[in-house]
Amino acid sequence: MRKFIDMHIRAFVFIFFLISCGDTDEQVRKNLMVSANIAMGSGDCDKAIELMTSIDKPSDDGEFLKILALSYACKAKFNVTKFLTDDLQRFDDSGTFNGTTLFSTSDDVISADDEDFTYLQLAMDTILYAGGLETDEEPTSTKRGEIFSDDELNELEMLLVYLQLISMGRFFHYYGDANTDGEKTGCLIQYENVSLDNGSSFGVVLGTGAVDLGSCTAVNYTSAGIGHEDLGAPGSFNIKRLCHGAMIINNFFHVFPSLLARISGADFDNVASMENVLRLITQFMETQKAGVSDKVSNVLSQARCETLNKDDDDFLQVYYLFLMEKVFL
Repeated sequence: MRKFIDMHIRAFVFIFFLISCGDTDEQVRKNLMVSANIAMGSGDCDKAIELMTSIDKPSDDGEFLKILALSYACKAKFNVTKFLTDDLQRFDDSGTFNGTTLFSTSDDVISADDEDFTYLQLAMDTILYAGGLETDEEPTSTKRGEIFSDDELNELEMLLVYLQLISMGRFFHYYGDANTDGEKTGCLIQYENVSLDNGSSFGVVLGTGAVDLGSCTAVNYTSAGIGHEDLGAPGSFNIKRLCHGAMIINNFFHVFPSLLARISGADFDNVASMENVLRLITQFMETQKAGVSDKVSNVLSQARCETLNKDDDDFLQVYYLFLMEKVFL
């Protein structure tokens, strides 16, 4: 059966190229989208990507960019039906993102360079920087709204939210060594006793017992080997990977609230409750170390995050200890 479907796709693509020679650019894009959807429907994600990348990416065709993003997401094992009917139900009202680590594909990632990471990020970047945005500028919803219609923006950003939740689950599961209950093991990274404002420090804050970070505690947060080796260690943190996790959260926090009014039903109620949790944490972080908002928590561009933190990782450590460890217990 699969062989028959593959032959059908090849025949369709061949016919498409024969008849599209005199088509307008718009018709060529439409034909490619039809072919890519057929390829994805048969599970041939590579063919879908090949088709959708066979022409220069248009900056203002929202439907084309959505199908391109879906082609990359297909390669990353994203299934929207599975996500909506099964995965999303695992997100509970605990005030954490632990439930995302229980999604059906969260445990598929086996390395920091796993294609389930890379293709999912390509899918998100296709939407984040849609409209011709440069990767070193902030990919805000407002900027995308200047290029796309309301309907196009809604569809693009709804897909983006789905992908962000999937990406969180994979990130936290892999780097947090999540158990079967969705809880992390130890800390995400090995921390230093970073100095905070007003003469405080990580050790002082954690020593009060007022901040619950699950298995990451005042006793073990600086212990050798406590964090995931792929995120680095004091003196040699992997800034790119630390920024990767932060940008998933930041862009979700930026996009999702503006979509709440467009979502019908109660499927996203537990997700929506995280908005207030994240807001309170970001406010708390700024009181502990002024500048963390400008350096990390208000940054949306991966490239900017890396540039801003390449010479000083203290702000990323603050972000990870007080936010990442808190939303993934």
